[in-house]
Amino acid sequence: MRRQAELAMDIADVIVFITDVKAGVTPSDKEIALMLRHTKKPVILVCNKCDRVGEVPADIYEFYDLGLGDPLGISAGKKLGIGEMLDEIYDNLGDISEDSEEDDRIKVAIIGKPNVGKSSLINKILGEERLIVSNIAGTTRDAIDTELNNKYGKYTFTDTAGIRRKNKIYEDIEEYSVVKAKNAIDRANVCMILIDAKEGVTEQDEKIAGLAHEAGKGVIIVVNKWDTVTDKNDISTFTKLVRAEFKFLSYAPIVFVSALTKKRIFTIMPEIDKVYENSHK
Repeated sequence: MRRQAELAMDIADVIVFITDVKAGVTPSDKEIALMLRHTKKPVILVCNKCDRVGEVPADIYEFYDLGLGDPLGISAGKKLGIGEMLDEIYDNLGDISEDSEEDDRIKVAIIGKPNVGKSSLINKILGEERLIVSNIAGTTRDAIDTELNNKYGKYTFTDTAGIRRKNKIYEDIEEYSVVKAKNAIDRANVCMILIDAKEGVTEQDEKIAGLAHEAGKGVIIVVNKWDTVTDKNDISTFTKLVRAEFKFLSYAPIVFVSALTKKRIFTIMPEIDKVYENSHK
């Protein structure tokens, strides 16, 4: 998570450092402030949980010790001070031209069940640890966009939360995550459906694939964790199995990869371009 924060600071135009006014200045705050003082980016120090209207709590003055300028009091829970914070962000952005390349990018959504390796695959395609990866299913909660420019073209990859069966959704936040994943499918030009090679094709895989198919999106079936399969000659057998289970996706190419070992990752980008072109014919 520290690497994620450092990467975010590197690519940011403005950094907003949020602290808890009720907790006071913590050792973690001091450690983060030390990192931020070494960046050459504008840093806005925000003290959250200033829940009273009008007078700023006296506790906020302790945050001057962080050496990051005047702290800005807000209350996210009660929506106080948010406008002032946005004004401060805007004032520090400087001259940023509108991105006219957005519509030129091929939008690719990575969809599948929890823990099939979606975040790991995007990290390998990008060549950097952009997304947090964990063996714990459900680490990715939101649909996260990441841009990539390479020799093939310009892309926006969207990592989505794993889509479980309805009776397996335990929390409201997870239900929201599924909604966001479905929205990512709607926004995408191409959907990459990840399947776990160890588990094979499941009923849930078929339902997820059906979402992309019904939305009229270009589809690539990606069989991940191929390094766990002992018989590598099994590709033809596994292909027949996938074709039998995904009869409605007879047009979709199948790619066998391993996000862990980077095996055959290079085959993905040409397939994305091919599927994108075919979907526009």
